[in-house]
Amino acid sequence: MSLKQALAGMLLVAVTVSCAHRSTDTVLILHTNDIHGHIREGADGVGGMARVGGYIRQVTAKRPDTLLLDGGDVNNKGDMLPGVTKGRALYQIMGMIGYDATVPGNHEFYYGSAHTVDLAQGATFPSLCLNAFDESGKPLLSGSQIFDVDGMKVGVIGLTVKRSEETLTLEDSCPLLAREAERLEPDVHLLVALCHLSSRDCATVSRAVPAIDVFIGGHSHEKLFKPVVVKETGAVIIEAGACSQYVGRLKVKVDLDTEEVLAHKGKLVPMRSKYADSDAELRDWIAQQERLICPEVDETVGTCRQEVSRRSMARLLAEALFDTGEADVALARTGTFCRGLPEGTITYNTLYRTLRLGEQPPVVVELSGREILFYLEQTPKAVDISQWAGFTVDIAVENAKESGTVVTSDLAPDHVYRVIMPEDEAREMLPCIGAEGRELRPCAFTLSETLLPYAARLGQGSDTLDAMAVPKPELPPKSAG
Repeated sequence: MSLKQALAGMLLVAVTVSCAHRSTDTVLILHTNDIHGHIREGADGVGGMARVGGYIRQVTAKRPDTLLLDGGDVNNKGDMLPGVTKGRALYQIMGMIGYDATVPGNHEFYYGSAHTVDLAQGATFPSLCLNAFDESGKPLLSGSQIFDVDGMKVGVIGLTVKRSEETLTLEDSCPLLAREAERLEPDVHLLVALCHLSSRDCATVSRAVPAIDVFIGGHSHEKLFKPVVVKETGAVIIEAGACSQYVGRLKVKVDLDTEEVLAHKGKLVPMRSKYADSDAELRDWIAQQERLICPEVDETVGTCRQEVSRRSMARLLAEALFDTGEADVALARTGTFCRGLPEGTITYNTLYRTLRLGEQPPVVVELSGREILFYLEQTPKAVDISQWAGFTVDIAVENAKESGTVVTSDLAPDHVYRVIMPEDEAREMLPCIGAEGRELRPCAFTLSETLLPYAARLGQGSDTLDAMAVPKPELPPKSAG
């Protein structure tokens, strides 16, 4: 054998040995986001946490390399059981399903940071958040965790949107994420950012922190049927809609030596009977908890001959708040509701689902008639008009997208009225009318405890709920003359 042939043979052996020792592995990431308290199937039979649980159990039985993550906003806007328990029941459900981690969304902070921490501490899985701090600057939650997924080490870092005093802006959060990614990188094969952020914001973060391989988004309720790849970094962004209607799945193949993502494939799976069986055990547990905690959930409140808008719901809530006798007048804006009522039979659960934050207490604040009228004039008519009860007012509107003008009212401008309204509306209203620092007195009941029995009482009458919930009229636009 010639020297040249011998060298060629040695080179071939070396290459073969090198290729043989190059090891790869896969991980299947299952993900949800913005569940928003939707534990029941929708009217169309889609969604519900029992179906989510059934699908996940079906997948994990075949795939030991599965990591199950949630992109935040577990709370609010949904069914009665998770609502009245302020998210606790849903965290229990997620624990039963086998979630590995979640990140708190802005709705997890609506009951205060102490409640956010309490939910996390009571769960069987971690809530990760790198950019949320208490008043002393101490992190509220652990920022990251490393998971051993069938032999592959996956680092997961939590990041949430700026929606409260406790959370940092995106700009201030990126350096923290970069440092945490650098700290974890020597010990993991894959870095995942579990973000309650839109795909656009995730892409922005990726350009600032290119070490992150995968971003699981939320907040924007986007249905990314195919993963988005950030051109500059190669990072993969995934998001699975909202309200437990989809479970996302992303299969990632990684070179364990170089920690390079070699391939990925992702999709969203609709939570329909065609794709996922409902978990009977979980469905029964949910029904049992409803019987214990909110037994009225399926009782009929009334009927609607036609759909009821969010604005009409605001009118109904204003009347309900005024009916409590806690104040002289009442206000309630459209934004207190995330949806209106459908046509047909209305149950307690249907009514509860209209509220954006059902367990929020209303507050009483003292305002002059002039301040009330000024506030009503500042409210954008087409976006978030506030409805009222206990007084009359006519508002002329020049442009549906702009504020209106009070024409007449029976409010005395200089008289001070006790006004009852949702707390979040009051906190946004006071700076608008130059009344910062005005005392807000919380009521001893919540919005759901006000609206639901009031509507049920109306529903016992001869008329339908849609006839009761009629928004206050506005005058037509003023003529040019």
